[in-house]
Amino acid sequence: DLFQVEVSEKDQELEIARLSHVHIDFDLGGLTDFSLKIENVTATDLFLDLVRAADGKWNLSLPAASSDEPAATPFKAPLAVRLDGAFISVDDRMNGYSISFPVDRASAMSGAGGFGRWRLSADFGGGLIGLWRVSAACDIPQRSFEGDFNVIDLNLSKGLRSRMPPYARHVYDNFEPSGLVDVSGTVSLNGEAGVNFDVETVLKGCACVYSRFPAQVEDIYGSISFDRVGLSFDGIT
Repeated sequence: DLFQVEVSEKDQELEIARLSHVHIDFDLGGLTDFSLKIENVTATDLFLDLVRAADGKWNLSLPAASSDEPAATPFKAPLAVRLDGAFISVDDRMNGYSISFPVDRASAMSGAGGFGRWRLSADFGGGLIGLWRVSAACDIPQRSFEGDFNVIDLNLSKGLRSRMPPYARHVYDNFEPSGLVDVSGTVSLNGEAGVNFDVETVLKGCACVYSRFPAQVEDIYGSISFDRVGLSFDGIT
């Protein structure tokens, strides 16, 4: 077990990440040939502060993968990784985007045959961004991804705008929405078919001001569904 694991910026005292506790389980079958492999990792209370400078460089960099022979891995498939409790902050100064949120739990498990396929799940959020539950499966060699998500009480007020990517803000500005919504849907990525999605948004007494018709519309209820084909409305009142 490891306690109070910390990562700081090189040559600085600025903390990037901290974990209160990390528990590691090894496959004891490796004792016979002195090649212990990690098969389970459980981490508790992660603090992660990611900052992207104006020049595009992140304060936390991962080592680049080598194009030569694959390096030996200390892990055994299937590998299970679990995170209990976290607070994550992202400050992208290059794109003028920032967001922070708590994570209740997150988990990942690789396939039994190796580390090309993974199943992922997470519960996170709160406040303006709502409560999120996400689950997904990905196949790295096939470059495919399929996931579903559910969001409760996403707050559309102006505080949400600063937490949106810059390219999405012009859509927000055209409607100036407010109120609470629930959102659910599926998203998939396939190398041949590209991106596909099917999303439903349930309006719970929302309001908006359309930029081309500057009069506020209030108490909007109903649902809006959208996919690659287009939009559909149901019970909008």
